[in-house]
Amino acid sequence: MDEKKRSLTTCYPIIHNSVEIFVVLTGIKSCDQREQKYDMTPSEYIKQMLMSTQERIDYLLKPGRSINVRPLYDNCESECFKATPRIVLFQQFVPGNVYNMMLTIRNVTKLYNIHEFNPEFPFLNVTSQMSRHLKISRYPDPFFSVEYQGSNYSTIVAPGLVHVYNVRFNPAEKRDYEYRIEFVNDTEIFAVPVIGQINIVLAIGPRPILDIPDQIEIPATAVKIPSSKTILVRNVGDMPAIFNFCSDNPCFSVEPSKGILEEEETMQLTANFLSEKSGEFKANLFLNYELGEKLCLTLRSLAINCTIRIDRGSVRMENTYLGLSRSKLLTIHNRSDYVVRFQWMCFRDKKADIQRKEEYKTLFQLVHNMEMVRRVSLVHYNICLPDIHELVCQRIYTDEIASLMNENFHYNHMSFLLMPEKGEIWPQSSADITVFFRAMEVGEISSVAYLEVTGREDRIPLRLQKKKLA
Repeated sequence: MDEKKRSLTTCYPIIHNSVEIFVVLTGIKSCDQREQKYDMTPSEYIKQMLMSTQERIDYLLKPGRSINVRPLYDNCESECFKATPRIVLFQQFVPGNVYNMMLTIRNVTKLYNIHEFNPEFPFLNVTSQMSRHLKISRYPDPFFSVEYQGSNYSTIVAPGLVHVYNVRFNPAEKRDYEYRIEFVNDTEIFAVPVIGQINIVLAIGPRPILDIPDQIEIPATAVKIPSSKTILVRNVGDMPAIFNFCSDNPCFSVEPSKGILEEEETMQLTANFLSEKSGEFKANLFLNYELGEKLCLTLRSLAINCTIRIDRGSVRMENTYLGLSRSKLLTIHNRSDYVVRFQWMCFRDKKADIQRKEEYKTLFQLVHNMEMVRRVSLVHYNICLPDIHELVCQRIYTDEIASLMNENFHYNHMSFLLMPEKGEIWPQSSADITVFFRAMEVGEISSVAYLEVTGREDRIPLRLQKKKLA
């Protein structure tokens, strides 16, 4: 190849997805069940990257090794011939050295029966085999060459016999390479992909790799109380690692979720866990590199319900005259080893909170629609222009929705008051709550306040009752 073509080959290198290649070679299934992506654990990725060219050759030529290259390349299957190995892979190479790998093409034409008519033996089955033509089609390349290994080259391959070729690779620099060897027979054309995969571990390749464990066990915690674990992550590659993390479980997160880590530098990575429910939890944490590699880690943790209770389930006030007030004392006991936060709420759970927000949102939408219709009347009385009125209504509606989304629905009643409304309780401690009652009208009144407390999955109901006297 002339100097111009050589420079073009060098200026526009191919970048392979190394994880994608290794997943095909090892047959590892994706841990992402939603999408069929190529991913593997960090330890397996490092193991594959550390293989020398000779170790990779031994791996590919191991008897019984079955590799399906269809996810990577098309037109690599043949019904008549079998290529061993199915894919040629060079890695951990040094520029200037020469590397060789043997490629065997075997005629595996299946036997078939021919029914011939014979007067003496009607429908005689004759078993036959077929020799196949085989030609190699190779494109000139400054880095790869293919040579036939044998004394006499023949384009016809008998059943069960093989053609042996030597694939020679002479890299000029540390980058990715790709080459295809096509074979043509009587009925089809099939190819054997040849890949020069650079090494990114021994400082001879321009790719990063983060040294991170396959599994991170986050310490167990209580419901609604966060837990975290910090680990050290090092970039053992030879170029800055541009990465991002994403989890398939909202209970888990990592900080930082994305960033850049220079070669040989170390950073702290914090894995966080927070759950509204109790039980054991597991998540897949995906590490994505800028060049397309995707690794899969496992996050695990446990959330439990703490022993937190109110010393009574209901409070009944004595008879109170109109205009007067009474109070009673109750106690919240925290029998856990966590500092818990509490607050009094109107509804029994978060589902009811969301449902009430949706109801208010519908009402706000109705009011907004009615105001949009009124703009005609405002024009008639020369109060406001239609466009200005529409903008004002839209702004008011937007502010109302934003305020609604921030609403927590704390307990609020005209006759009952709980003090303090929210606070903290230290481990193995208690907190006193004062219940105030104000007699505002004659008759019986009852209400239910719900104690939202970190450490418990559900809210604790407290029934409040009082009979007012005239």
